[in-house]
Amino acid sequence: MRFRITKVGAVIVLVASALAVTAGGARAAGRASAGLAVQLTGSQLAAALLPAGTFPPGYRYDKSTSYESGHRLETGEAKYHLANISCTTLGNVYGQSGFGETAVASNSYSTLVDNDTATSGAAFGQSVYQFASSSAARSFWRGSRSVAVRCPGWGTAAVLGYSGVTERIVTASIRGAQAFQADFSASLASFGTIRLQSLVVLRGQDVIETDAMGLGRAAPASPSLRTLMTRLLARVP
Repeated sequence: MRFRITKVGAVIVLVASALAVTAGGARAAGRASAGLAVQLTGSQLAAALLPAGTFPPGYRYDKSTSYESGHRLETGEAKYHLANISCTTLGNVYGQSGFGETAVASNSYSTLVDNDTATSGAAFGQSVYQFASSSAARSFWRGSRSVAVRCPGWGTAAVLGYSGVTERIVTASIRGAQAFQADFSASLASFGTIRLQSLVVLRGQDVIETDAMGLGRAAPASPSLRTLMTRLLARVP
């Protein structure tokens, strides 16, 4: 989802929010009744993300990009609303708490971890927002698609002032679940060309996302966003 680029040499940090659930202990958390979907805390979601072995050699876990909403379900009102959020604000907060979710978690794997001299590289991200109801999740998913059109690259273009911005959004379906893919590209003199692909799926009370980003190169294609998403969905209770 949201990604952040910092310049120390040319280091990319891809920040996403993520969901995957272990089949064991995580299933028990937060279940209000037998007829309701499992509610998981951010910490439980973070513990169940796709592991390092899912990604190709050379992609390392980037602790600095990890985010999770903690050991309790969130209950506060939404601080940000996708219908009227500014693109600059979106670029700084998308992928974190504040959108009315009950839990959120994220991490990424990058070829640029601890590499302060690289001028090109790539990263994968995985993410989830969990909501109290399927209707709330659907509203967020629809808002995400709209804001992706209005704020290319999840607001990154607005934050960093990219030129030559293009974004293509297409409808998709993953295991019968509604989805869309947003493909973003742009250029910035100090970084070169950046390419970001995001697959965003609505299933039940969750909005799940996988991302692939390339700086000075194409976004990584293997494993594909669809493959990563399928593996995430298989882990969701």
